[in-house]
Amino acid sequence: MKEQRLSARLTGTGALIHWGASIFWGTLFETLLRERRIPPARIIRIAAVTAATAYIVDYHVVPKRITPGFEAHMPRRSFLPVYVALGAGLALARLIDN
Repeated sequence: MKEQRLSARLTGTGALIHWGASIFWGTLFETLLRERRIPPARIIRIAAVTAATAYIVDYHVVPKRITPGFEAHMPRRSFLPVYVALGAGLALARLIDN
């Protein structure tokens, strides 16, 4: 059953889960970039690999019950921009701090 109304319990739980996942993927990304000064192309490539890995884990590794659930609110064709945004966010933060 899809819950459509705002709920402190569900919204709070979802926010914490997505926050935790963001920290996890960000930590993986930064772990792959051990050196301080890295060429921008490598940062972008590793960000793309991290985002692709996140998609694969989210929708092809973990049980359906614990997927992000984007498909309940948007068409599958919209998943690409979601994961591109994840990769872009990782890359931009590191490029600014590089």
